[in-house]
Amino acid sequence: MTIAESDQQKIGYGVATSVEALDWTDLKSRLQTLKAPIDYDIRNYPGPIPGCDAQFNYLLEERTKLSHELVRLEKCSQMPATDSEKAIAIDAFIRSSGILSKPA
Repeated sequence: MTIAESDQQKIGYGVATSVEALDWTDLKSRLQTLKAPIDYDIRNYPGPIPGCDAQFNYLLEERTKLSHELVRLEKCSQMPATDSEKAIAIDAFIRSSGILSKPA
């Protein structure tokens, strides 16, 4: 089990907190927390043929997904909204997320 898999088990993909208690910063922090150990595993992955290694390719795919989610979150968080609109937008973001909406 890689460090990334271990942390995902501890953190879980799901967002158990009520949407009203979340803000964009919380979601960004959760995504960055999931991405950091994947970055670590990739940096410290043994060679010499990473292109032929399924685990390495999996880590690259997961990092790409998390990077895309962070970009999408940044765009969504820049939209002006009232508190109720923000709660709706955060809920929609979580539900449409391929990462945060996964079961823990």
